[in-house]
Amino acid sequence: MAKALLNVQKELEEQGMSLIFYDCYRPYSVQKLMFEKFPIKGYVASPVGGSIHNRGLAVDLSIIDKNDKELDMGTGFDDLSRKANHTYTGFSDTILNNRLFLKNLMIKYGFSPIRSEWWHYNFRPTHQYPVINDDFLCDEEN
Repeated sequence: MAKALLNVQKELEEQGMSLIFYDCYRPYSVQKLMFEKFPIKGYVASPVGGSIHNRGLAVDLSIIDKNDKELDMGTGFDDLSRKANHTYTGFSDTILNNRLFLKNLMIKYGFSPIRSEWWHYNFRPTHQYPVINDDFLCDEEN
């Protein structure tokens, strides 16, 4: 997944843009806490079996321009309204094109979107990998 993200980043850099990450790997213990606080099916995965984020195979992201300004995607990250869906068409052509640009770029490098969140992408087959419950990737000292 890291190599694929580097390829996405390289292509964006050629156009004066960059990725911005909201959420990537998430320890299983954090997934349990999130589900306790927000048990909404389709937005926070049940900890039973673990989530794709717990396997290090999901990423929530967007694109920033050369001035570090996020491209307008119509909603913010983690918006839980229907406006966050890839199928929502009630936005300007600019917003719809920004979403499509991100989606096509991610698909090009092996990622799959989910319908309900324009920012969320899974990398290839996911449940064949184990759930990880290690905070090593979250340690600010490393």
